[in-house]
Amino acid sequence: MKTAGESFVRKMIAAQPFWVTVAVLVICAVMTYLQPASFPTADNFFNITRNFAYIGIMALGMMAVIITG
Repeated sequence: MKTAGESFVRKMIAAQPFWVTVAVLVICAVMTYLQPASFPTADNFFNITRNFAYIGIMALGMMAVIITG
């Protein structure tokens, strides 16, 4: 007999966003290991968030259109 927790874990592992998140975390870990002086810095984090802010703004706009149908 499967419990609700087992069903949730199976659904999570089968979902593509889960594996994309795992891949991003692995890439971040590898880059932190290879470039410890430059990758895991606050300046780099702020630079990355500034460069991708417009994508987040567009995604919010598209989400509103998708939700309202």
